Amino acid sequence: MLTVNADDFGRCVLATDRTMTCLAANRLDSVSAMVFMEDSERAAGLALASGLNVGLHINFTEAFTGSNIPQSLRQSQERLGRFLRTNKYALVIYNPFLRSAFREVFAAQVEEFTRLYGRVPSRLDGHQHMHLCTNMVVDRLFPTGARVRRNLSFAAGEKSFVNRYYRRLIDRALAKRYRIADFLFTLSQQSSISELRRVAALAKSYDVELVAHPQVNIEFDTLLSDEFATSISTAHTESSIPLHPDVKPACSLYSSDFRRIPSEVGSHTPHITVCICTFRRPLYLKRLLEKLQEQSTRGLFSFSAVVCDNDAKQSAAPIVSAARETATFDITYCCEPRQNIALARNKALEQAHGDFVAFIDDDEFPVTNWLKSLLSACETYAADGVLGPVRPHFESPPPNWILKGRFCQRPEHPTGMKMRWNECRTGNLLFRRRILEGTTEAFRAEFGTGGEDKDLFMRLTEQGRVFVWCNEAVAYETVLPSRYSRRCMIRRALLRGRISLKFPVGRLRLLARSAVAIPLYCMALPVLLLLGHHWFMRYFVKLCDHLGRLLTVLGINPISEREA
Repeated sequence: MLTVNADDFGRCVLATDRTMTCLAANRLDSVSAMVFMEDSERAAGLALASGLNVGLHINFTEAFTGSNIPQSLRQSQERLGRFLRTNKYALVIYNPFLRSAFREVFAAQVEEFTRLYGRVPSRLDGHQHMHLCTNMVVDRLFPTGARVRRNLSFAAGEKSFVNRYYRRLIDRALAKRYRIADFLFTLSQQSSISELRRVAALAKSYDVELVAHPQVNIEFDTLLSDEFATSISTAHTESSIPLHPDVKPACSLYSSDFRRIPSEVGSHTPHITVCICTFRRPLYLKRLLEKLQEQSTRGLFSFSAVVCDNDAKQSAAPIVSAARETATFDITYCCEPRQNIALARNKALEQAHGDFVAFIDDDEFPVTNWLKSLLSACETYAADGVLGPVRPHFESPPPNWILKGRFCQRPEHPTGMKMRWNECRTGNLLFRRRILEGTTEAFRAEFGTGGEDKDLFMRLTEQGRVFVWCNEAVAYETVLPSRYSRRCMIRRALLRGRISLKFPVGRLRLLARSAVAIPLYCMALPVLLLLGHHWFMRYFVKLCDHLGRLLTVLGINPISEREA
């Protein structure tokens, strides 16, 4: 999908007027506004009147031309400009003496933008790309989870190897904390029709941003040309990420305190269907339905539940019937007699309705603000879906080596962080139901013993869907003693290794990594045993992950199904 964005909005009258002309011709999706400039106030008024999608174009190098700017702020920005204009390599140099100046000037521009536009910026980029100077990246001045412009994309040979490698390092660092596009091009860089068509073709499979500067004559003429409209028509009709310009998040860029949920459907109250797939866990299912009863909505959304029983004997039916008698939300019961988790999830989706779908496992239970936090993060970060942490709940104290080795701890991330497909799963998940429109089989039956969720996320991210993390939406998973037995941990590791080869992406790389890792782990295990049992078991489990892959290639299957 393609986003065409105009920079320098509000920089001067010419930039503002030409941008508005291109917007009226439907040649732009969004704009990036400069603040403290001569036309910033008028530009903000035009944007508010037109409902434009506006981000902040951070300015460190061009002198502020607006009025009533504090002298201390002008001096700080001039110091930054002198440093960054010293030479072309100043961008990559970290200047410890300017740390406070970078923080002051950036924060002042965010505050001024919020004053002018009545909301925080929908994304962040920089004049002359100086927002990616080393001070900004190293000091992590951007709020976690924000939409931040990446480096320009170049093909092999267009820039030196060192140049491209440095850009790749910076982009990888950005992707870990922020939301970035897959590719970034400028209109001046893609001036020919054939190059524009190449960008449009790329945008059919990836998230692509094309940056324009309407105040530049040649770019202004290109934007308004019929050739430009024809070249990008197939990709330009879709937005790369649903930014919802009318959304005004209740939280600032520096806060994760979500107090209000802006709805994507105006005054309509969003509805969430919570899908629960269960198999012979009546006590856990009863507890989960009771915990859903405690969910805090504050009137901002409604929800219902679908329980899909994967037991042909319908052992969950009495539990659901009893829960309905006291529940204040609707509970739908269905049964998938074929024991296959992928089929059970599909059956639950068939019964789902409303704007959003949430998934939670039957042996999990959420905190009271679970749904509210997921929904708030989904809207605040304009994501297609949100995942939350799943923390262990031990019904009896586990052995000390289990705690020291953190065997039951899952990775957690900063709120707003963009997730890779192989980091996603269906335990503690919320997504917009419309992203599955046109999908005949969301979860594939061939992944019935595991991996069906990662397969779905792989396909969705290939379509450009974005999933983020919300660390406030906590769910707890019951961990029985059988789950942290050595035998169970080894079986699950072997199964993970086998499942990892079901995906078409990176199989050779995984096998090569396993071929190297197995002998190294075998040599290290005797030493690790001396360091402590938790160290030994941690790496023995890793060894079994790698063994599971190689045994699968050899046609050896030591485990037939996932242990409950």
